[in-house]
Amino acid sequence: QNHRHRLHDIMIHTNGLHICAEDRLILLYSCSTGMGTTVLFSALLNGASLYPYNLKEDGMATLPHWLKRHEITIYTSITTVLRHFLSTLDDDLELPELRLIYQSGEPLYKKDVDLYKKYFPAHCILINGMGSGEIARLRRYYIDRETEIAGNVVPIGYGVEDKEVLLLDENGEE
Repeated sequence: QNHRHRLHDIMIHTNGLHICAEDRLILLYSCSTGMGTTVLFSALLNGASLYPYNLKEDGMATLPHWLKRHEITIYTSITTVLRHFLSTLDDDLELPELRLIYQSGEPLYKKDVDLYKKYFPAHCILINGMGSGEIARLRRYYIDRETEIAGNVVPIGYGVEDKEVLLLDENGEE
């Protein structure tokens, strides 16, 4: 990916999540990954604060209290990490500052959404994202407390603005 593509994707991410200077983003990804650079530059280019958390060293058990202590407003991870994070939560923990949970990479299930609705504040939005390393964000599905999930798997959502995917044959034709 070239710089132009990365900046375009970060703009789409920023606009879709309404990232602003008051936000506090957690960085769980390596900066060598697409999502790592997206989180990093989404914070830096919007004047937001970035809080790296080393999951390998600090583990999952301390993450909920760490989020509370640093008043994180935007949590981003792959689905497996989110699922393990949800399993560490208890009814006593409150994360009033958290306004967005963005997850992608694997299917999200209704049981994950049920845990999100149980543990997170009413104003917090869960976003199920889908994309690839080559084209980054392609689709999003926004979930709030009123969202009903039909079936076991959460939909991958709707196309993000300003993205077009063309499937071409070996001659470069549609």
